[in-house]
Amino acid sequence: MKPVEITDRPAVESCTHRLPSSADHNFTTIWIRYTDGRTRLARLGTNLVVEYTDYAGQVATLSFRYAIPASHERRAFPDAGGLMSYGAS
Repeated sequence: MKPVEITDRPAVESCTHRLPSSADHNFTTIWIRYTDGRTRLARLGTNLVVEYTDYAGQVATLSFRYAIPASHERRAFPDAGGLMSYGAS
């Protein structure tokens, strides 16, 4: 795994070019999620492996700090201090 770099665009697009333009795993989305410097990627054969940061704890902290009610689909969110989670039971 290596940090995402702007020069990775051709390699990423060679793996994702068949996906719909609205897919979450295009280069632009990967690059936008790289803001904290912890998003990593690797090629495994012809596959692209992307490791994202889980922001549930950060969102919970900010929503608590600024008194903004927030919910998330993962149980880790209220465990981290968020208001509530939702999803299938």
